[in-house]
Amino acid sequence: FLSSDQSPFSGGPASHSRTFLLAVLSFSLWLGAKRIGKGNAMAGENDLEDKYLEYEEVDNLDWVKEQNARSVGLLEQLPGFAGRVSVTKEMLDDPEKLPAASQVVRDGAYVYNFVEHGAYPRGLVRRCKVEEFHEPAADVPWEPLLDIAKLNEEEGRSWVLQARSLHLIYRGRMLVLLSDGGSDAKHVREFDVEAQSFLEGATTFGICKEAKTSISWVDANTVLVGTDCGADSLTDSGYPRTVRRWKRGQPLGEAEVLFEGEKADVSVSGSCYHFSKDGEPVVVIRRALDFWKSRVWVLDSPSGNTLLPMAAKRDLDEVSLWHEFVIIQLREDWPEHSWVAGTLLVGKRSSFMGGEGAGALKELFVPTANTFLEGYTTTRSAILCSVLKDVVGGVVEFTRGAAAGEWARRDVKTPSPGALTLHSLWDSDCDDDVSDTWWAWYADFLTPSSILHFRVGSDESCVLLRRKAKWDSRNHTVEQHFVQSSGGVRVPYFLVRPKNRDGPVPCILYGYGGFEVSMTPWYSNVFGKLWLEPGNAFVLANIRGGGEYGPSWHMSALRENHQMCFDDFCNVASDLHRRKVTTPGMLGIEGGSNGGALVASCMLQHPELFSAVVCQCPLLDFRRYTKLHCGASWAGEYGDPDVPEDWAFLRRWSPYHNIPRKRDGVYLPRVLFTTSTRDDRVHPAHARKMVKRLGEYGHEGTTYLFENTEGGHANACDNRQRARIYSLEFSFMHHVLCGEGK
Repeated sequence: FLSSDQSPFSGGPASHSRTFLLAVLSFSLWLGAKRIGKGNAMAGENDLEDKYLEYEEVDNLDWVKEQNARSVGLLEQLPGFAGRVSVTKEMLDDPEKLPAASQVVRDGAYVYNFVEHGAYPRGLVRRCKVEEFHEPAADVPWEPLLDIAKLNEEEGRSWVLQARSLHLIYRGRMLVLLSDGGSDAKHVREFDVEAQSFLEGATTFGICKEAKTSISWVDANTVLVGTDCGADSLTDSGYPRTVRRWKRGQPLGEAEVLFEGEKADVSVSGSCYHFSKDGEPVVVIRRALDFWKSRVWVLDSPSGNTLLPMAAKRDLDEVSLWHEFVIIQLREDWPEHSWVAGTLLVGKRSSFMGGEGAGALKELFVPTANTFLEGYTTTRSAILCSVLKDVVGGVVEFTRGAAAGEWARRDVKTPSPGALTLHSLWDSDCDDDVSDTWWAWYADFLTPSSILHFRVGSDESCVLLRRKAKWDSRNHTVEQHFVQSSGGVRVPYFLVRPKNRDGPVPCILYGYGGFEVSMTPWYSNVFGKLWLEPGNAFVLANIRGGGEYGPSWHMSALRENHQMCFDDFCNVASDLHRRKVTTPGMLGIEGGSNGGALVASCMLQHPELFSAVVCQCPLLDFRRYTKLHCGASWAGEYGDPDVPEDWAFLRRWSPYHNIPRKRDGVYLPRVLFTTSTRDDRVHPAHARKMVKRLGEYGHEGTTYLFENTEGGHANACDNRQRARIYSLEFSFMHHVLCGEGK
């Protein structure tokens, strides 16, 4: 990785000393937005015709195989690689590891879970009685239901189960979503839970055509479905644009179309709310105009055909239903009522839709200067708000008061400081005491994750399951710092560092900065064992574009203001150097998807800050991203490159169009791009073309690509693949930042 004429910390000539680079660092950052906002002065030629369009052909793999062989050949021979693979695989395959919150669902008397470990390499759907879900984990009497590896062996396929399948269990039947190689597109099959077998024949809800299908139960013999039904049935983004009411035994093509959107929409979907076992379900239709704007209708009855508009004039608000109430989360201010973005409103649905409109709504949760709503869930009698106070998690409980329209607020005592993920045990079919209990997944950087059991109205909790620590965290400490960025905004970040180690240490800085996704503390045995335990540091940046401070934090970095994300990230890096946490030679950055665009842009705008970059499943070509897979759905986030005014600001930072030539004296950090052939969300061509153009501009010696043939946007289908990819990435970081193998 290191040639004789380059220094190990900047990719620059060996004659450029660290002292010199650190001396110019403050000056380069002082230029800040002036330098960054103009893009690279030498990049004008990158607006010429794209020479690498052939790599947008997904199955054009000859060159990809060459790049994989080159990258793997270098990384797998580094000291420690084989050991990392073995240790990582062992941790991932631990049969007692904690179930993820998204992979646990209650249905009736049972808790259903999807788990992957050594005995079930592609995962197992299993269940246990609700009262049996507790410590010790080894003693939980799980009943196996569906083994995906066994299914693959029987059918000669490479199926990956989509976790949403667990949320499609209804009265003994599960709609199983199976993707080929981990893509977003999937097949649908109906599974009889008690018989532990798939249903066959014309009377099942099976869809054998691969598509980005949405499906939801109305009753045991009816589903709402949006899928690929032939010509003009999909939007430009590749998602369904119709919702059909599909009766059991009816050919899908004959199912009644309830709603049809436009080709330019992102998607159209139907869902169904069940509030009691014998009550009539409520059917809701959502039309996503773009990634953020949507319109919502309620069907007059499950068998009816009249659509009643919910909030057509407030396209940015998020609307859901609970019993007789409508719940609205504001994503922008509602000045007529002095309601600010991030407020949670509640009101009687009949009054809201019957003419009172906003007059039927009441404020439930109101954000403050540093406390914002991250999300909410509902039990039988409570609305539970997951809140962030300076990116530290908490829970606020709301229950109906004694008088009509009144609500009682209670701040729940929960573990801190860390992140909380809430999961309700409410089952409308049961209406039992368990339906007013909930689980919270708690995690911080140094404390193994745990699942706690709470009851509405009480602060008492008990630990159901606890993760086992596989690394020694006693030598590390966690700090939170704030740095001033462009516009005078204070940006927080978490720093995990060794306690008793003087001087700078190797450090990985991670960020995302998009789609209102909050970067909250997490616990990882793999990250701890492979990176922190050897004495290194980690930083999680809470930059604009995320949701850490509500919708306004996100919207402040949309479209023409997306440069704010890069400013924030680079200012965090600069602050780490100022605090002597690390040096440019020991700082690596990592990000995936939108975060891949982040780290690639920062690498190009401020190469003097970093030495290593891991860029995972990235968005990089912002001239053509709307033409690749479902990229058109993100125009609301970034802008539309086919609109000249939008391309003018996208052009300033699009990584693919801002690559400098090495011959002009610009040396870039070493960068490892990872992607997946089966990623049908972010096209692998982004990484492929970026590597080709970096090579053309003289950076081939410091640029590497690994493209997994499976895995979808997650980049791996099973723990064997995950262990290999994690080990490639960590070996790369250890090599460049820690001097391993030099």
